[in-house]
Amino acid sequence: MKERHQEVLARSPFSRIDTSRWDRTITRTLDEVIGLQFSYSYSSAAQLGDQKDAFERDVRRALTEFSPAGTFDELVRTEAIAATRP
Repeated sequence: MKERHQEVLARSPFSRIDTSRWDRTITRTLDEVIGLQFSYSYSSAAQLGDQKDAFERDVRRALTEFSPAGTFDELVRTEAIAATRP
């Protein structure tokens, strides 16, 4: 099992640990979600080749069924760990 960063820091000279967490919501349009999908190496236009258009059509259909309004919210959780000497 991997140790958490806080556990490693607690044993170090930087054992005073402050953790901050916050959430934010990013709203994307249908075109932005499609563009994001094509930006991933496993689903890039180069990777999909001649299946790109069929892939895009299927994704657009599925996303439109999921959200007819054409907007999609993503909850992004961020955690920052600051470690200092006591």
